Amino acid sequence: MTHPFSQYIVSKTFNLPDEPFIYEPSKPCRLAVKGSQMVNELLEVSKHFKDVFDSFVGLDFQVALCEKGFLEEKEKWLQTAEAKVKFLEMQNNPRARGYFLTKRQFKEGLVPKEYHRTKAPRISTTGSTFHGMKNNLKWRVIPEITRRFNVTIVDFDFSGAHAVIATRLQPKHQTLLKRCVNSPSF
Repeated sequence: MTHPFSQYIVSKTFNLPDEPFIYEPSKPCRLAVKGSQMVNELLEVSKHFKDVFDSFVGLDFQVALCEKGFLEEKEKWLQTAEAKVKFLEMQNNPRARGYFLTKRQFKEGLVPKEYHRTKAPRISTTGSTFHGMKNNLKWRVIPEITRRFNVTIVDFDFSGAHAVIATRLQPKHQTLLKRCVNSPSF
């Protein structure tokens, strides 16, 4: 049986159009429609991510690893200048708590049950999962999982990478966006 994610990767929706990619704000962009279809299908197949991950890495192990790592990273963080600044900010605004000053529960595991699309539009989720985890905790958890279960975890951080991705989608002869992205003056 083929996994739904594998089917998604080879589907016609996932393949980008062959036409040149030039975005002009005053004209409709066909890639926007295609991108929306791709995101909607990705949201559909993402429902299987948790089951696949949990089948490799047991939920009890994920929870114990995250809780232990969180407490140890919190202790380290409390000694930093960043923590001292955060405590000062909290005197003026008690709601301005940082990651390590909020109550984190990892009982659902590292991969969320479901993602959703935000108004931005971005793909997001709730809960204490890989998606919103602080990097220092993430880089503590991932190596332990890869060692223990002999799996490879690849973390793609697409935050702010939209223009770079768009340049890769362009045909080679179109360089305007490439020049803009690579120039210090976008």
